[in-house]
Amino acid sequence: MVWAHSEEQHPERLARIARSPFPGTAPVRYNETFPRAPNPRCCDSQPLMAFDSLEPTDPQSTTGERRGSGLRYAMDLLVSLAIAVIMFRAFQVEGYIISTGSMAPCLLGYHKRVRCPSCEYDFPFGVAFDDSDAAEASGDGPVGDLHGQTSVAGEQLAMCPNCGRRGINVSDVPQTEGDQLLVQKHTYSLRSPRRWEIVVFRSPNRPSQPYVKRIVGLPGESIQILRGNVVINGRVARKTLAQQRSLRIPVYDHSFKPLDEGWRDRWIPDGRWTREADGFRTEEAVGDENGDSWVSYEHWIRSGGEHETRVPLNRWPDEVEVPYRESIPFFYDAQTRELVGVGALPKELRDTLVANVSDDGFRFAIEELYRRSHIGPVADAYGYNRYAGIVPHNHVPDLMVALKVTATEPTGEFAVEMTSEGRRFVCQMDFTADVIRLQEVGSDVILRDAPLPESLKTATTLVEMSLFDAQVLVAIDGKTILEPWRIDGGLPDAPSSAESSPAGNRIRFGVHGANLRLSAIRLFRDVHYTRGRALHGVEEPFQLGEDEFFMLGDNSPVSFDSRSWREAVVRRNQLLGKPFIVHLPSRAGRIRIGGYEGHIRIPDFARIRYIR
Repeated sequence: MVWAHSEEQHPERLARIARSPFPGTAPVRYNETFPRAPNPRCCDSQPLMAFDSLEPTDPQSTTGERRGSGLRYAMDLLVSLAIAVIMFRAFQVEGYIISTGSMAPCLLGYHKRVRCPSCEYDFPFGVAFDDSDAAEASGDGPVGDLHGQTSVAGEQLAMCPNCGRRGINVSDVPQTEGDQLLVQKHTYSLRSPRRWEIVVFRSPNRPSQPYVKRIVGLPGESIQILRGNVVINGRVARKTLAQQRSLRIPVYDHSFKPLDEGWRDRWIPDGRWTREADGFRTEEAVGDENGDSWVSYEHWIRSGGEHETRVPLNRWPDEVEVPYRESIPFFYDAQTRELVGVGALPKELRDTLVANVSDDGFRFAIEELYRRSHIGPVADAYGYNRYAGIVPHNHVPDLMVALKVTATEPTGEFAVEMTSEGRRFVCQMDFTADVIRLQEVGSDVILRDAPLPESLKTATTLVEMSLFDAQVLVAIDGKTILEPWRIDGGLPDAPSSAESSPAGNRIRFGVHGANLRLSAIRLFRDVHYTRGRALHGVEEPFQLGEDEFFMLGDNSPVSFDSRSWREAVVRRNQLLGKPFIVHLPSRAGRIRIGGYEGHIRIPDFARIRYIR
């Protein structure tokens, strides 16, 4: 845009324009047809488009100039953009890529994308870990690590975290890069760090190396890892719904049920429920007086485990030689007259014993031991880690159930009941009274109540209930509907080993006089923090000083963090920033050209997400 001025006001300027002082340029002629300013006193000039006021004498020359101007404009734009990116990166954000798996499954290091051949559940399998020689992300890890092993001949074997299938050979699965983070560099210049936030910082033992962990201990606090929980100043550190969602680890997704022979469903309905592809429905008559109708969860496992199962057996049969306890996964306790199994009794062993022993009492006990032993507690296994029974898994009592509820006839009641360490809590959603209540089973006292959200009666609604951190939390459509109820006593006294009774994880949901459809049923567990090297904050409380933070990784069995560092704390001046987004993720794509087959990097938009 140029400004064309009034001729009466600036005759000398028009003359100068007509006689261009630049050699080799065409004269510019003023267009007499232009309207002049009607009132010079109120309008000295008016804007006009450049091409309206110019008469080119050489169209070809002008066309070339326009092309040159377009190229120059594009170059200017690219340079400006580059400068803006450099300035933005220098002062606002920084990019990092994660190499190891200490924050899995929330954040992923170098890994392989695996699909279980039994249930078709997709999960990441790590190839590099903090506390291993594989941390360089070469994928050529050692034969064993803290939580598992590879098999013979260099095969890499994975275990499905959903159905528990073992021995999935992933040796030929291509490697995928870790998550790439954008980190806000000045977040902690504006406010103080908060518990459970993910943070990037300089390692206290290797200052040149940036680490990503989660903040669990704040300045001035006393911290201890006790039975899998974080204890701050003698009390369990609790999480909000958003924090629970950030840390929760999938245990079982009912939408991915295995169809192979030998699998037994984990959700067991009574006779008044009808199974559907991804859930259940009930068509009870309104006002049905036949009592409650339940669907109960039993954590059926294929194999392995360290839990103990006992069944009555009056005597050991004379025809069977008493085996050494180390040779088979069960033994006979003559003092209590019980057959005792450790882990899940293998099917082959059961079949052999039943076929070769004529004692009916023994055969019945073996069959009962097989059935019961395959129902184990939820343990802190990770599909991300290499599997093996080298390190005993820990029993995790902190669970969350999430499901979608569709009330086809909004009458009657729907309830979710959860049990942890002997305490049973039930959340009742009364469609008739329009109220939601929380009670402890066996007590008439209402712990919490609130009006029933209208969405439960009119639309498909997400219901979540958890027993994380010795508190009961209930949420509807992502909002905490009841104030969380803190369980008296804080930490349970029960042991955290997988020898705990499977009944300690009882979960069920049911209806009374209601017509519902349930779908998208998923079970999660909390992170169970292990001992690590137990150098700090495990055997006894660890006192943090001013501006000192205690860091832990979500993948606790393999995370190298404040529990195990020589220098336990991270100081405020070592914090680099807060990650806020996973960006530019990729995955391995297969390409075939003639007889050649290879892999290339392609975008993986499903992994783009905000980090809260």
